[in-house]
Amino acid sequence: MAACTNSLADVLESDLVVIWGANPANNQPVFMKYLFEARRDHGTKVVVVNPYLEPGLDRYWVPSSPESALFGTKMCDLHVPVRPGGDVALANAVLRRLVDTDAVDRAFIDAHTEGFADLEASLADVSLDDLLVQAGIDRPTLDALVELYASASSAIVLWSMGVTQHPGAVDTVRALVNVALARGNIGRNGAGLMPLRGHSGVQGGAEMGAYASALPGGIEVNPANAADLAERWGFDVPDHEGLTAPAMVEAAERGELDVLWMSGGNFLDVLPDPPRVAAAMERIGLRVHQDVVVSSQMFVPGDDVLLLPVATRYEQEGGGTSDHHRASHRLFSRDPPSGG
Repeated sequence: MAACTNSLADVLESDLVVIWGANPANNQPVFMKYLFEARRDHGTKVVVVNPYLEPGLDRYWVPSSPESALFGTKMCDLHVPVRPGGDVALANAVLRRLVDTDAVDRAFIDAHTEGFADLEASLADVSLDDLLVQAGIDRPTLDALVELYASASSAIVLWSMGVTQHPGAVDTVRALVNVALARGNIGRNGAGLMPLRGHSGVQGGAEMGAYASALPGGIEVNPANAADLAERWGFDVPDHEGLTAPAMVEAAERGELDVLWMSGGNFLDVLPDPPRVAAAMERIGLRVHQDVVVSSQMFVPGDDVLLLPVATRYEQEGGGTSDHHRASHRLFSRDPPSGG
């Protein structure tokens, strides 16, 4: 799946949000504000499926709410500590229990899906105990998860890089889609599938071409597509993939990066092994950091380190793309500081 089937507004109407392999508390503050309001106004329940319960998903501080800002807000109703690599087994165990307890939406399945009978047959051949061992959870935890999910009239299943950056990610996403389809949680208010991007703001960046492994719009990088864009744009377009963030660090370690221009982001805080990242960044001849705030990576020593300001989204007119691929035009609300 490339985009959410629901909008953030649907979070406000949802009975249940299942956060699977994601940590929006650290990198999606806008989503967390919606989740806070959903819990406050609608009583939305939250399940976190992750080996580790991230502190921000256990208790979150919302700056715009005085009470929450001072005391924090409880966010998680149930933590399911799935074993790393056990996501498909857990999703299949949920499906198995939904079928066994007749908690699936037969009308939706018959009208909008194909192959569900084959899925049921395959699940019947698998031991539930074996699935629990693979998932690394006990039966009471599974029953609590299934009870919350089956009793919710609408649910959103959300995942992020804990799923997509893991081996077997395609199978895991398919399993999560099956979980949503089994209860008809697609195509109606308060329900949906929500592949949340790893950081807020990257959706539009990826679609306009700031992506290592795809051309603008998610087009495959190959000579034919590069030549087509070059003809339309009037300049040469590379026909090979670029470097991902980890690959940039490795290239810097080998002395293969002369210039690194960072527009937002912070390798030092988000990549594993910060000492290694810092040592690699020190080897780059010229680093240009362009951001709205000062970040820790700007203080990593180097031959030449240049810091540049940038206007925020509220200080410039332009377009934007949401996580559910909805494009919008944005007017600026204030001028950037003079001299910026």
